[in-house]
Amino acid sequence: MSLQPFFDNFALLSDAANGVPKLRELILQLAVEGKLVSQDLSDEPATKLVSKINANKERLVKERKIKNEEVPEPINQYEPPFAPPDNWQWVRLSQVANAVHYGYTASANQALTEVRLLRITDIQNGRVDWASVPGCEINREMLEGVKLANNDILIARTGGPIGKSYLVENLNLIAVFASYLIRVIPNENLFARYLKVYLESELYWSQLYKKSMGTGQPNVNATSLKSLLTPLPPLEEQKRIVAKVEELMQLCHELEFRQQQRRDSSARVNNATLGGGKTVRTGRLDVAVIQSLTRRGQVKDLVAEYGQVIVDECHHVSAFSFERVLRRVKAKYVLGLTATPIRKDGHHPIILMQCGPIRFSVNSKKQAAASTIKYEVLTRSTPFTIPPEWTEVSFQDIYTALVNDEERNNFIVSDVVAALEDRHYPPRYAAWVGHCCLARAPARWLPWNYRAMLLKSAIAA
Repeated sequence: MSLQPFFDNFALLSDAANGVPKLRELILQLAVEGKLVSQDLSDEPATKLVSKINANKERLVKERKIKNEEVPEPINQYEPPFAPPDNWQWVRLSQVANAVHYGYTASANQALTEVRLLRITDIQNGRVDWASVPGCEINREMLEGVKLANNDILIARTGGPIGKSYLVENLNLIAVFASYLIRVIPNENLFARYLKVYLESELYWSQLYKKSMGTGQPNVNATSLKSLLTPLPPLEEQKRIVAKVEELMQLCHELEFRQQQRRDSSARVNNATLGGGKTVRTGRLDVAVIQSLTRRGQVKDLVAEYGQVIVDECHHVSAFSFERVLRRVKAKYVLGLTATPIRKDGHHPIILMQCGPIRFSVNSKKQAAASTIKYEVLTRSTPFTIPPEWTEVSFQDIYTALVNDEERNNFIVSDVVAALEDRHYPPRYAAWVGHCCLARAPARWLPWNYRAMLLKSAIAA
């Protein structure tokens, strides 16, 4: 079956009712059925991969690093729901995991930070804010059995998020997991991200629901998880599958974002629109740009009809075009918002005259100190220098030279790419659109088929 028509009409399919969620489900199902990427006959087949995993687990058992698990129940010919590609193999989940076991029972304590206790509620939308995760008391002997490591997969065994999974990555602190979570430790010969893809597919969920136990509240146990049927591709194909899934999921995010933008645009029809030759007002809450409030040098009468006026970026009020509009405002309440209330040209008294005295100010240093986010500035020296033959240099000359310095731009792009490869999503800020070197970087520089998004403003104050 060719999937090219599917890829060609991807955006069109997303416009169907509940289209994007259904696309996500389809992507995951195609992935675990071996239909998302092509098979490569040069890949080492899954049968040999299983042999490697078995040998590795036997060695770990002898070294007493893992426990000797019971032999899994054989898979009969009627059990698999579909026939996988020839170089794949059906396995039980326990066959590709070093261990599947419960977590640690302890009381969470926000005052403790040496060892964090990860709970179900700390996992939100596939992410963990480790700074907010509480600590717990635990002795060294117990810690060794439940200490989290990168590539561990945690599964909720009860409650509303039953079956939801979380892949541990970029862990840089000591943490254990609570007893309402079950840990799956993938064998080192398995690509952990592929197992995470499987744990999000309909194949996994359909089995999980059948095995859920409990009367008042469904739950799943470690024994049930160990017995789950898991389609195992060759290792190299696992990596290709994950790369394709991540690429398509990113496209789903973008399509969803565009749909939300369209919905927001439709909603704004019911709100005010002042500008672009239109004057559509609600009389309750209207938004306008300053240029739309004047016509041929005359301020429109409508500015005098409002009881409250909020001026964003009010440090521009001292400009003639802004002040001319504010003088016609008859509102009882005028509120100005700005990050720079003091102007270098000394015209800030005009701001105070039109918007009133400063009523509230925010101290950025105090906010940073109170925040749980760690702020850190890392300086990066670049090879850019001003040529010695330049005798008269303007800021315009320096900016132009910076934009056109390929060595410096490549240096910046390499830093961004390194951050992407570490699973970070770094924004890049520039005063000039022409200096957004990442947007001009070749697509092959970006890992996992990520694309750079350029956000710019064409409205000058």
